[in-house]
Parts: sequence; C-alpha cells; structure tokens
Amino acid sequence: MRWADAANSPVAMEQIGIGEVFVIAGQSNASGRGTNNQTTGVYPYPSVTLYGNDYVWKRLQDPTDSPVNQVDAVSDDSNAGGSVWPILGGLIAQYETVPVAFIPCAMGGTGISQWEPSGSHTNKTTLYGSMVWRAGYAIPGGVRAVLWWQGENEAAAGINQPVYFAAYTNLSASIASDLGAVVMPCKLENASEYSEAAQAQINAAIGQAWSNDVNTVQGPDLSVISTQPEDTVHLITTVKLQQAAGLWYSAMTNAFGW
Repeated sequence: MRWADAANSPVAMEQIGIGEVFVIAGQSNASGRGTNNQTTGVYPYPSVTLYGNDYVWKRLQDPTDSPVNQVDAVSDDSNAGGSVWPILGGLIAQYETVPVAFIPCAMGGTGISQWEPSGSHTNKTTLYGSMVWRAGYAIPGGVRAVLWWQGENEAAAGINQPVYFAAYTNLSASIASDLGAVVMPCKLENASEYSEAAQAQINAAIGQAWSNDVNTVQGPDLSVISTQPEDTVHLITTVKLQQAAGLWYSAMTNAFGW
C-alpha cells in the first residue's frame, strides 16, 4: 500500500483477511472440553484465524480458548481443551471459500447473569465488557454474530423458560446495540448431569428466541447429541465434536444464506 504522492514509501502487511468473523461466548462447551485438540483440516492460516486471549492474531488451533498469556483474567479458563471451532472454521473456509476468524470469550461454569452488562459496556473486568471490547478492538468493522453456547448452569439450577428467555433477550439486545451483531444460540446437548425437564426449559427458551427475538438467528439443535457415556456435561470425543461442528455449520448456512 502506498500514498499516491509518496510512491517510494510503501507500507506492507503479510496477511490481510476479509471474511467471516465470529465471537464465541458461553460456558464450558463453548470454551472446549474435548479430550483431543481439533484441527482445521487442510485450511490453515491465513484462511482460518484466531484473535487469541493473548490479544494476538494467529492460526486457529486448539485449545481455541487457551489461557496462555491471557490478558483479561475474567475469562481465564485453565480447563480449555479440544473444541468444535477449528472443525467449524475448516468447514466454512472449505465450502464458502472465504477467510474466517474467531474471538474466544467463553468461561466455564458461568451463568447468564454473569454475562449481563453492567456499568460500562467495555469494562474488561466483566465477561460482557471483555467480549465487547475485544470484538470492537480486533474487528473495528464488526463481527457477523456472537455464537452463544450456554444454559447448562441454569439447567442445573432449575431455571424456567420465562426467566431464561428474559435474561437472554436482554443480553441479545445489548449485543445488538454495542456490536451491531446478531446472536446465534444453540439448544443444549443432551447432558445426563441434568434432568430432561430442566434441559427442556432452557431449550424451550432458546427456541422461543429463535422465533421471536429480532436480535437472534437460529442456531443448531445440539440436543440430538448425548454426552453419555463419555461425560455427564461435555462433548469430549472427536466424533461428537465433529457432529456438533457440522450442526453449527448447517445452522449458519441457513441463517446467513450461504
């Protein structure tokens, strides 16, 4: 790149990506608890990238939510492992033939109330503020969507559909205002840790948001995947992470018209 009146003073950058950018938010399954780290397949950097917790752009590889040199301690997750995100990134790069990037902001064990904005919406000591600040700093031009994988905390607490829906729509409205982005929430995986009735309440709230919230687009229904027998809460095997990534990708093609 050079100024028209300064032809002898070019400025060069090795990599420039123009494509799809997604924020990852929620709790442990969003962070990743897979036994094995996943890969993007044959679509490495610069096609699939990550704005890491260390505020450095790099090739996307697991653990996507790595805490190494983490800047914002509020989402420091030392248990991060294999995840769906490298697989999903590879699918997008392969079939949409565009670069794709992710900004991981998830934190294991968090409830939706911990994600609600309070005070300054860019306060990096809060989960919401860290997410908004990082998304705006890394991608001044905006992100496509916030990928929301959360609700296990509320299933464990027995929160009902109306309460979760109200909390979720407050969050999605704030995200729309602060980032100009939609939220794509998934229905929860079939986890043996919680009763079917408790999970059904959260998934019903997500389904209600899919249908009735203007700031939401329909995400994947992960209830078709069971955490058993490997785990009571998390998707940990490569096969199940691949299945979940495929469902995320299918939801994206439908929501974004790819």
